Amino acid sequence: MIYRLLDKLVLLLSAEEDKTSPTVPDSDKGIASRKSILIGQFNALDSKSGALLTHISIMIGVLSLMTSPLNAGVSIFERNFLVLALLLYLFAAILCIRCNKLTTTHVLLEKFEGEWPKDLAWLEREFIAKRQSFKFATHLVVWVTILFAVFLTLSLVL
Repeated sequence: MIYRLLDKLVLLLSAEEDKTSPTVPDSDKGIASRKSILIGQFNALDSKSGALLTHISIMIGVLSLMTSPLNAGVSIFERNFLVLALLLYLFAAILCIRCNKLTTTHVLLEKFEGEWPKDLAWLEREFIAKRQSFKFATHLVVWVTILFAVFLTLSLVL
Protein backbone atom coordinates (compact mmCIF):
# COMPACT_ATOMS: atom_id res chain seq x y z
CA MET A 1 0.00 0.00 0.00
CA ILE A 2 2.80 2.41 0.83
CA TYR A 3 4.38 1.73 -2.57
CA ARG A 4 1.14 2.77 -4.29
CA LEU A 5 1.19 6.04 -2.36
CA LEU A 6 4.84 6.56 -3.28
CA ASP A 7 4.08 5.84 -6.94
CA LYS A 8 1.24 8.40 -6.95
CA LEU A 9 3.43 11.03 -5.29
CA VAL A 10 6.30 10.46 -7.71
CA LEU A 11 3.90 10.45 -10.68
CA LEU A 12 2.59 13.87 -9.65
CA LEU A 13 6.10 15.27 -9.32
CA SER A 14 7.69 13.74 -12.42
CA ALA A 15 8.17 15.32 -15.80
CA GLU A 16 5.92 14.35 -18.70
CA GLU A 17 8.71 12.66 -20.68
CA ASP A 18 9.32 10.28 -17.76
CA LYS A 19 5.83 8.81 -18.14
CA THR A 20 6.59 6.96 -21.35
CA SER A 21 7.62 3.35 -21.68
CA PRO A 22 11.11 2.30 -22.69
CA THR A 23 11.86 1.87 -26.36
CA VAL A 24 10.80 -1.71 -27.00
CA PRO A 25 10.34 -2.93 -30.60
CA ASP A 26 7.00 -4.38 -31.71
CA SER A 27 8.12 -6.84 -34.36
CA ASP A 28 7.15 -10.42 -35.15
CA LYS A 29 10.03 -11.71 -33.08
CA GLY A 30 9.01 -9.05 -30.57
CA ILE A 31 8.42 -11.08 -27.40
CA ALA A 32 11.99 -12.38 -27.18
CA SER A 33 13.54 -9.00 -27.94
CA ARG A 34 11.09 -7.14 -25.69
CA LYS A 35 11.84 -9.60 -22.91
CA SER A 36 15.60 -9.18 -23.21
CA ILE A 37 15.35 -5.38 -23.42
CA LEU A 38 13.10 -5.17 -20.37
CA ILE A 39 15.24 -7.55 -18.33
CA GLY A 40 18.33 -5.52 -19.24
CA GLN A 41 16.64 -2.29 -18.25
CA PHE A 42 15.42 -3.75 -14.95
CA ASN A 43 18.95 -5.01 -14.21
CA ALA A 44 20.46 -1.60 -14.97
CA LEU A 45 17.89 0.14 -12.80
CA ASP A 46 18.46 -2.33 -9.96
CA SER A 47 22.21 -1.74 -9.99
CA LYS A 48 21.84 2.04 -10.17
CA SER A 49 19.38 2.14 -7.29
CA GLY A 50 21.68 -0.15 -5.28
CA ALA A 51 24.57 2.27 -5.79
CA LEU A 52 22.38 5.21 -4.79
CA LEU A 53 21.23 3.30 -1.72
CA THR A 54 24.89 2.85 -0.72
CA HIS A 55 25.44 6.62 -0.86
CA ILE A 56 22.25 7.21 1.13
CA SER A 57 23.36 4.73 3.79
CA ILE A 58 26.69 6.50 4.22
CA MET A 59 25.01 9.90 4.46
CA ILE A 60 22.50 8.59 7.03
CA GLY A 61 25.42 7.31 9.10
CA VAL A 62 27.20 10.68 8.92
CA LEU A 63 24.04 12.59 9.81
CA SER A 64 23.31 10.23 12.69
CA LEU A 65 26.75 10.92 14.15
CA MET A 66 26.31 14.66 13.71
CA THR A 67 22.93 14.67 15.50
CA SER A 68 24.11 12.44 18.33
CA PRO A 69 24.02 13.67 21.93
CA LEU A 70 27.81 14.04 21.82
CA ASN A 71 27.32 17.22 19.77
CA ALA A 72 25.98 19.29 22.65
CA GLY A 73 27.26 22.55 21.18
CA VAL A 74 25.00 22.35 18.12
CA SER A 75 22.29 25.02 17.90
CA ILE A 76 18.60 24.20 17.52
CA PHE A 77 18.63 25.38 13.89
CA GLU A 78 21.58 23.17 13.03
CA ARG A 79 20.06 20.16 14.78
CA ASN A 80 16.69 20.68 13.03
CA PHE A 81 18.42 20.99 9.66
CA LEU A 82 20.34 17.76 10.26
CA VAL A 83 17.17 15.93 11.33
CA LEU A 84 15.32 17.20 8.24
CA ALA A 85 18.17 16.05 6.00
CA LEU A 86 18.11 12.68 7.75
CA LEU A 87 14.37 12.33 7.10
CA LEU A 88 14.78 13.27 3.44
CA TYR A 89 17.53 10.67 3.05
CA LEU A 90 15.28 8.06 4.66
CA PHE A 91 12.51 8.94 2.18
CA ALA A 92 14.98 8.60 -0.70
CA ALA A 93 16.06 5.22 0.71
CA ILE A 94 12.44 4.04 0.65
CA LEU A 95 12.20 5.10 -3.00
CA CYS A 96 15.38 3.16 -3.80
CA ILE A 97 13.99 0.09 -2.09
CA ARG A 98 10.87 0.55 -4.22
CA CYS A 99 13.10 0.41 -7.29
CA ASN A 100 14.51 -2.94 -6.17
CA LYS A 101 11.19 -4.43 -5.02
CA LEU A 102 8.99 -6.93 -6.84
CA THR A 103 10.38 -7.28 -10.34
CA THR A 104 13.92 -8.56 -10.58
CA THR A 105 15.14 -10.80 -13.33
CA HIS A 106 15.03 -14.07 -11.42
CA VAL A 107 11.54 -13.31 -10.09
CA LEU A 108 10.34 -12.65 -13.64
CA LEU A 109 11.89 -15.82 -14.97
CA GLU A 110 10.43 -17.90 -12.13
CA LYS A 111 7.01 -16.32 -12.49
CA PHE A 112 6.62 -17.11 -16.18
CA GLU A 113 8.86 -20.21 -16.39
CA GLY A 114 9.83 -19.45 -19.95
CA GLU A 115 6.27 -18.62 -21.12
CA TRP A 116 5.94 -14.87 -21.39
CA PRO A 117 2.56 -13.23 -21.98
CA LYS A 118 1.88 -11.60 -25.33
CA ASP A 119 1.07 -8.28 -23.69
CA LEU A 120 3.95 -6.90 -21.67
CA ALA A 121 2.22 -3.59 -20.95
CA TRP A 122 1.95 -4.27 -17.20
CA LEU A 123 5.69 -4.95 -17.06
CA GLU A 124 6.42 -1.75 -18.96
CA ARG A 125 4.20 0.18 -16.52
CA GLU A 126 6.14 -1.34 -13.63
CA PHE A 127 9.39 -0.23 -15.25
CA ILE A 128 8.06 3.32 -15.71
CA ALA A 129 7.05 3.47 -12.04
CA LYS A 130 10.47 2.24 -10.95
CA ARG A 131 12.29 4.62 -13.29
CA GLN A 132 10.27 7.58 -11.99
CA SER A 133 10.97 6.58 -8.39
CA PHE A 134 14.67 6.29 -9.13
CA LYS A 135 14.86 9.67 -10.89
CA PHE A 136 12.99 11.38 -8.07
CA ALA A 137 15.23 9.73 -5.46
CA THR A 138 18.33 10.76 -7.41
CA HIS A 139 17.26 14.39 -7.63
CA LEU A 140 16.30 14.42 -3.95
CA VAL A 141 19.65 12.95 -2.89
CA VAL A 142 21.63 15.36 -5.06
CA TRP A 143 19.87 18.42 -3.64
CA VAL A 144 20.00 17.26 -0.05
CA THR A 145 23.71 16.43 -0.42
CA ILE A 146 24.43 19.86 -1.91
CA LEU A 147 22.51 21.59 0.88
CA PHE A 148 24.28 19.45 3.46
CA ALA A 149 27.71 20.30 2.00
CA VAL A 150 26.90 24.03 1.97
CA PHE A 151 25.53 23.83 5.50
CA LEU A 152 28.57 21.93 6.74
CA THR A 153 30.93 24.42 5.07
CA LEU A 154 29.12 27.40 6.55
CA SER A 155 29.01 25.86 10.01
CA LEU A 156 32.78 25.19 9.89
CA VAL A 157 33.62 28.68 8.58
CA LEU A 158 31.31 30.67 10.87
